[in-house]
Amino acid sequence: ADHNVDMASPTATSTLGGASTRGGMSSCANQQRRRTGAVLGLRNSGGTPRAPSLLGRRRRGRGDAFRCSAALPELLGAAVVVKYAAAGAVGSVVSHCGAVPLDVIKTRVQIDPEKFAGQGWLQNGQTLVAEEGAGVLLGGLGSTTLGYSVHGGIKYGGFEALKYALVHHGGGVAAGSPIAAFVADHRLPALMLAGMSVEFVASLLLCPLEQTRIKMIADPGYADGTAAAVTRLFSEGDGARGVLGSLPAIWIKTVPYTMFQLPLYDVTSSALRDAAAMLLASGGVAVPPILIQLPASFVAAFAASLVSQPGDTLLSTINKGSARKMLAAGAPPGISGAG
Repeated sequence: ADHNVDMASPTATSTLGGASTRGGMSSCANQQRRRTGAVLGLRNSGGTPRAPSLLGRRRRGRGDAFRCSAALPELLGAAVVVKYAAAGAVGSVVSHCGAVPLDVIKTRVQIDPEKFAGQGWLQNGQTLVAEEGAGVLLGGLGSTTLGYSVHGGIKYGGFEALKYALVHHGGGVAAGSPIAAFVADHRLPALMLAGMSVEFVASLLLCPLEQTRIKMIADPGYADGTAAAVTRLFSEGDGARGVLGSLPAIWIKTVPYTMFQLPLYDVTSSALRDAAAMLLASGGVAVPPILIQLPASFVAAFAASLVSQPGDTLLSTINKGSARKMLAAGAPPGISGAG
């Protein structure tokens, strides 16, 4: 994430050699600001980019006697976390809802491959529209919107909050926290751990809504709306146990993706900000943020797609086999056989 927040806090209290200072940045707070900015890749109030190298800079002053007793100034408050969560929710909803027609076609082909054998995607879509009307291509839109708003909010908002908590654990590097020290020295592995953690939770909440989406696509008469579909999903079969039984297959796909997507974006954008700052310092032109964010997003998405491909293939295979079995039994399929 591209922070542009001044770490100065008007209420910060710092102690250095027995002297306390309130109402501004003391020497201690400035030290915290320099060190924490190096870890997080922050911009100061003047807009000068400060970012770590690709794998994180070694923290300075590990053996220094200097210690700060003040709490680290607040940077990532609830309002900022909500902002990240809202941005993640909007981005996830837009990207996934835009692909709903393609998901409908893919799911229907998996359910009844013989019917659509020998046809391309466009022909498959035309067949569905001719038989069931144009509205069939929006099947499961409500579940997709709700599911990925929750998933995106937790994934992106949770990642930023957890990253900040790890960096500032126990007062941060300057306070001697071993966790903060590990994060400073091993930035990429620490961020991958944060990405894995938030994706476990996000996929857990997404799972039932994804299953209702597939069921409503497979059987347009399954339920009258998303709420009714979720209620029916948990009331049938093995209930919650059956619904959550598909989680391992989903995690195989989603966890590796997020473990690489978010950390790689973070370290790639930090490296590009470093390069942009060096270019500006040498008399070059200022690089617009979008020219840093877009390449970093591409690198992260490409690498994450490659890493998650085996899990994606496995999940599609499980879904395909499940769909055929449940179709023969006269029931709509759930994700990887659940439901």
